[in-house]
Amino acid sequence: MKSLGKKGKRDKAELDAITPALKAKSGGKCMKCGKLPDFRGLSRHHLSYRSQGGNNSSENVELWCGVCHDAEHFKSKKAGPRDRTGDFERRRMKPA
Repeated sequence: MKSLGKKGKRDKAELDAITPALKAKSGGKCMKCGKLPDFRGLSRHHLSYRSQGGNNSSENVELWCGVCHDAEHFKSKKAGPRDRTGDFERRRMKPA
């Protein structure tokens, strides 16, 4: 696994610092749908993405359940686990 550089370590430290406040604010539930998380737990989600100038402030980061987080990032019509079958074809691998 690749180690974090200076910027990555700084970002992780900033996110780790605001996570307790986010957990208290959310009450252990998803800040998007209000449900308890599944086995994946809660994920930190940037409302304004870092690549688009967003920052690591508590106003820009929310805790989302795995279903909401996957639905947002994978833009599937139905929230659920990611279909990884195309990954094997691109890498010319066989599924285990």
